[in-house]
Amino acid sequence: MTHGPPTEPLPYATPGLGRHPRGRSMKLSRRLKTLIAIASALGAAALAYAVIAPSIPRPGIDTRDRLACARNLRQIGAAVRAYARNNGGAFPDSLKRLVAAKALTQDTLVCPAGDQDSPAPAGKSAPTGESAGTPVSPSGASSAQPVSYEYVGNNLHRGLGPAALANVVVAFEPLRNHGNGCHVLYGNGRVTLVPPGAAQQLISEVRSGKNPPASGY
Repeated sequence: MTHGPPTEPLPYATPGLGRHPRGRSMKLSRRLKTLIAIASALGAAALAYAVIAPSIPRPGIDTRDRLACARNLRQIGAAVRAYARNNGGAFPDSLKRLVAAKALTQDTLVCPAGDQDSPAPAGKSAPTGESAGTPVSPSGASSAQPVSYEYVGNNLHRGLGPAALANVVVAFEPLRNHGNGCHVLYGNGRVTLVPPGAAQQLISEVRSGKNPPASGY
């Protein structure tokens, strides 16, 4: 029996045989570029999150702080109205007076979410009101304990009547406290969380002496 010459293996029958090295290099290059693109996208996403993370509500902590802040303002409203009933209808000239009379505790004047080390911006407070960041002590002397809420009820009177008192602002907090609006205390004791845009307009009007503000909420 005659055997023919040995046959060469076909290129497609042997793994890796017949493939050009340049083709493998191009595939590796494409994979490397894909990995670099993915890494860049992840880096950009991480940077964006780091920028916006402080403004993202934290469900547990933010909710608790907002509830505590609203409760503080309701207590302030009750103390202010009780003072007015006992003083011919006139609202107190400042929150200091209520602390001195032990109608409020110092803790009630501090929002748990507030930046307590920063006073209100110069020129932004009401001419005769009490600005957030103002130190308070029973004696009226300077103290390390600040006030989170800006009080603007010093010129108010119960004689305005229920309808008017429902719309006049007694106190509010800085917009920076919660990030999603600010709590506003009205003359009838109502406390409302006003959205940022409306709150900014309301605060601007009240600080300029327009109370009740046209942008009531």
